Amino acid sequence: MTLDPSQLRALLVDDNGERRRLMRELLASAGIRDIVIAGNIQEAVGSLGRQRIDFVLIDQEVGKRAAIAFVRELRSGWDSPAPEMPVILVASADRETILAARDSGVTEFLARPTSVAALRTRLEEIVERPRPFVRGQKYVGPCRRRRKLEQWAGVERRGRPDRAGAKPSEPG
Repeated sequence: MTLDPSQLRALLVDDNGERRRLMRELLASAGIRDIVIAGNIQEAVGSLGRQRIDFVLIDQEVGKRAAIAFVRELRSGWDSPAPEMPVILVASADRETILAARDSGVTEFLARPTSVAALRTRLEEIVERPRPFVRGQKYVGPCRRRRKLEQWAGVERRGRPDRAGAKPSEPG
């Protein structure tokens, strides 16, 4: 599928009016015409349950850092309205935040300060190269492995014959 931003409906989640205005302008500059606004997590969940949304753009600072908890609940909550919804997190690019976003099931990460080009790149990933969805005991979300190693010549780490019956804590 080829990216056509004008056909996408975004759910913008941010409780700060000025940031929300800036992010709305960023989405519009990237070609997104249909933008649903949610000023808090409760409004976001309600919007996901009532209408077609193609992706969520959420700021890290919503509800005093509740964005990560929102993504975790969206991914694994029993009554989640859209567990596989692509989510782009807008946040500072420190290691702790990036790891927390990845581990919560965030689809794409958009570092602050951001640009239209960076947003379009994330949208291309979501639309043109969607990753398979994984449901594990400790993780629910898009597959964290981005690259397919077509020319891989070695033995894969998982499923290696020499590791048959090995416990996870045993070196292999």
